Amino acid sequence: MSNGTLFSYLRQQILGHYGSAPADVADLVSLYELGRIEFSRSVSRIMPLADAAEAVRMLSEKDGNPIRIVLKP
Repeated sequence: MSNGTLFSYLRQQILGHYGSAPADVADLVSLYELGRIEFSRSVSRIMPLADAAEAVRMLSEKDGNPIRIVLKP
């Protein structure tokens, strides 16, 4: 963003993020750590890491209409 002060002054919000590049993921993690972004409403399910293949299947087949599946180690 080129003008963060104006963004804040106008009380604008970021409602979505494509996040396709590795740097985007790092930015999102940083925003989360700073408490500036919150994902809980978009997490459809939390699954064990051992079920990663099933999670990918669910996402690719849209089984249960998932938005985001979090894998927990």
